[in-house]
Amino acid sequence: MVWSAAMFNSGRLLFCGALVLSACREQSDVGEACPMELPTADDTASESSVAYPATVEINTEFPCDSLVCVAMSGRPAYCTSECRADASCPDAFECRVVNETGPFAGRKYCVWRRCRVQLECGDVSKYDCIEGYYGPEEPPGLCGQTSDEE
Repeated sequence: MVWSAAMFNSGRLLFCGALVLSACREQSDVGEACPMELPTADDTASESSVAYPATVEINTEFPCDSLVCVAMSGRPAYCTSECRADASCPDAFECRVVNETGPFAGRKYCVWRRCRVQLECGDVSKYDCIEGYYGPEEPPGLCGQTSDEE
């Protein structure tokens, strides 16, 4: 097979495009703080139910690339993005349905990954498995930035 200049340039263009896409994924703002107003905890919630409702909001005032914020499991709101699979989310995040009802029902977003140990969260210098009661889900922890620990 003879390589022409056009074939070489096409291959180089594909390689450069792949580098740009991987760089974009690394520079995601998923997990960054977001100024969404959160509903208050349900005072009647028992230990077997979720005290904090999962909330998704799209707002042009949000400082997020996708303009979408999510709040789950009693954690502060953070930037997220819609996804189809875990592979499209950054380290320490998984792709999950946040709401079963309402305008965002069935849509998947990158949310903090459920975990048992720190290694499940990716880069141990940035993320940790933070234990706590986050509702009836197993496992008992959620990934978070190491500075999120109290």
